Amino acid sequence: MATARSWWCGYPDDLAYVLDHLPQLVVKQAFPAAGTQPIFARELTTEQRAHLRTAIYANPHDFVAQREVFLVLLHR
Repeated sequence: MATARSWWCGYPDDLAYVLDHLPQLVVKQAFPAAGTQPIFARELTTEQRAHLRTAIYANPHDFVAQREVFLVLLHR
């Protein structure tokens, strides 16, 4: 099984990619605390997405983003 493509926002090129493609990505804390949940950017309102973009830009080292992975279960 292949792994999900990931971008650490601490790298300038990765940060630019994440900010440009935010609606297609899942955003996570780079160093999560207990109970921290991933953020599915496609589910956010425009205002919430703008807020997330601001948070990422302000503290890029704290965020990782990944392509959303869809699992398909096959029955035998």
